[in-house]
Amino acid sequence: MKCIRNLVAMLLVPGLAILNSPVTALAQTESAVIPSTTIVHTPLKSVPSGQRIPMSVQVKDPQGIDLVRIYFKGVDGDDYSFVTLEPSPEAIRTGIITGGEFSGSLPAPAKDAGWVDYLFLVKNSDQVVVKSQNLTVSVAPATDDAELAAEPLKVFTELDQLPEKIVGFSDNITYQSIEPAGRFGIVAGLSPATGPAPTDAVFGGTVVASTGPGGSNTMLLGGLALAALVGGGLALAGGGGGSSSPEPDPEPEPELCPYSGSWIGSYSEVDCESGLSVQGSWSGTVNSECFLTSSDSTRGKGYFQGQINRDTGSANLGGITDACGNTLTAVSTFSGGLMNGTYQGGTIGSVAGSRR
Repeated sequence: MKCIRNLVAMLLVPGLAILNSPVTALAQTESAVIPSTTIVHTPLKSVPSGQRIPMSVQVKDPQGIDLVRIYFKGVDGDDYSFVTLEPSPEAIRTGIITGGEFSGSLPAPAKDAGWVDYLFLVKNSDQVVVKSQNLTVSVAPATDDAELAAEPLKVFTELDQLPEKIVGFSDNITYQSIEPAGRFGIVAGLSPATGPAPTDAVFGGTVVASTGPGGSNTMLLGGLALAALVGGGLALAGGGGGSSSPEPDPEPEPELCPYSGSWIGSYSEVDCESGLSVQGSWSGTVNSECFLTSSDSTRGKGYFQGQINRDTGSANLGGITDACGNTLTAVSTFSGGLMNGTYQGGTIGSVAGSRR
């Protein structure tokens, strides 16, 4: 939909109970390693071009936190670069860092950047690497040309050969290739394995959050890691590393969402700038937890997303308008393989769709 921004991985937050849920983990030996990393971050909706993007995130891990990075790229970029986030003085004061705020800045996006993709990567003291979901922040072109910052920003790549520039950014930076021992993005699948990678680190999976209903834009990422195959078998974390007690019985599989799958549809709206009626198409997916993510197929910009009630099929969706700068809200109903709804927020329109 024209008044909707490109798909952003903003998640609606449930209760804090997600932080205490059991995890599935990757093990190197018979002693299972439990990735217990928790990440809390408030996604940005929009940033101006020509200015560095301040970023902060709360990270906790009782095993100790070795490093926190933010990997990023422009919408037209092929490879991730990263910036190291620094712990707050309060976190450092505790000795072994097990939790606290980590902060830093992304380079200033160029006027034509459109939007910036980013995610967080954390390595704990057990050499377990986890990453967060991908997030996206839109870039609003500034009216005046901004001056480059006097102090260069340290940016790193995991490629052997430095690219000529970072697509979508214009800033005073020092761009370096990180040594092979520090290429944890390769371990997490963020960087191409064009050279050596750390041999002592393992990937604990993508740290995800429940997608229950809620109105906050704050995400809680943590409490769950993806399973991984180790030595031909599936390693599941038990009650603690090195324990000789038997593994607990696995939790029953959750009931799949009745609306899960790929969806396509159309929309009709009154353009928020011209006042004319316009039509277009959209596509998206509903995951096993009944969370819809979709994007505008006609214009290649914009998104809407939200939680579907698996019992009633009702859904309160949200997104970001394109030209008008207002927040989009939509009320939709899913029934079997069909959906219908209306939306407003800088524009007024109707939407319909069907499952493929």
